[in-house]
Amino acid sequence: MRKLKTQQSREVSLGELLERVSQVRLVLEGCVQDGELERTLPAEAVAALAKSELFSLKVPRELGGFEALPSVEFHVLAALAEISSSAAWCTMVGNTGAALLGAYLSDEGCAEVFGGSTVPKAAGVAAPTGTATPVDGGHRISGRWRFASGIRHSDWLQVNAVAATPEREVVSFAVPTADVTIEDTWHVVGLRGTGSCDFRLEDYFVPHRRTFVRRPDDPTSRKRGGALFAMPRLSGVTYEHAGIAYGLGRRALALLQKATHPETGHPNLSSRDDVLGEIGRLGARLAAAGTWVATLHDGILGDLESGAQLDPAVVATTAQTSACLVTEVAADICAALFRYSGAQALYVPNEAERLFRDINAASQHVAVGNYVYLAQARIPFSRVERTP
Repeated sequence: MRKLKTQQSREVSLGELLERVSQVRLVLEGCVQDGELERTLPAEAVAALAKSELFSLKVPRELGGFEALPSVEFHVLAALAEISSSAAWCTMVGNTGAALLGAYLSDEGCAEVFGGSTVPKAAGVAAPTGTATPVDGGHRISGRWRFASGIRHSDWLQVNAVAATPEREVVSFAVPTADVTIEDTWHVVGLRGTGSCDFRLEDYFVPHRRTFVRRPDDPTSRKRGGALFAMPRLSGVTYEHAGIAYGLGRRALALLQKATHPETGHPNLSSRDDVLGEIGRLGARLAAAGTWVATLHDGILGDLESGAQLDPAVVATTAQTSACLVTEVAADICAALFRYSGAQALYVPNEAERLFRDINAASQHVAVGNYVYLAQARIPFSRVERTP
């Protein structure tokens, strides 16, 4: 039986993490087109991210991870997205998958998953689209899961399934990637390099040691990590999605500013006040939305650390709304870049069309659907005390 080895990581500043992003820039840039063609993140990019420990951003400190503040991970993912949206997306998913396994698995199960010399490369799917039947020693799970970003380079998967019990509780499992059947489904318009294929399992046995039930509001369900893992569902990932959108928006904005600069831009654009004014407004909206995301999520974490009582539904909805806003503004900027790039944007590969495709693909994520604004608008109504 493998014994869990714990270690306390040192705190790493945002500046140091951004320096690590700079160090992998050339590798990631060189892999962008290969990722588009291969429909998965190239091995060189994966190796560079792993070596730089960027898959450890969210992992509990007891396991050697950084357990970074939401604002820190937000800015790191944004910096990665400015280089490669697919690399940033896989870094986001890899961090969440490994972090949840590290925070909630038993010591025995965690020793199996984290038994190597580095943080494992993980992937996962939040939707519980499988069924878990309790049996002696564990569960047998069957099902099909969609959008497993980074699955082709992962070692472990965090898989959710509904227990075949009267309570119908969602149970999470750590499953070796080698044991699942990967379906070659990732033939898509955007985020092509994420390799977000579907996978399936049929009557697959998972022992108790690699099983857990995640209850963010119940500290006893968590074995490692701090209040970061007590954030209400979705609010623990919305800042990550927003970080990627923010980075894509910033890159598109930089290209727009270059295209309209009096010295480097096209004269038909640099002389148009309406275009310059639009770019100024878009940049201001993006900066404001990004600041909201970073401060909001750090504030949620701070409230939890101080023992404040929060309404999980309100927190999760507000967090989603902030991510929706960043994604929406970034999509507007990428659309403006594509529009003002003229006919050259029609030819592939070019950065304007890739940014346009990738931000619109990211906009399809369930965390930032249009329904979120409606839920946000209804929050005040849910607090009204109704009298006969």
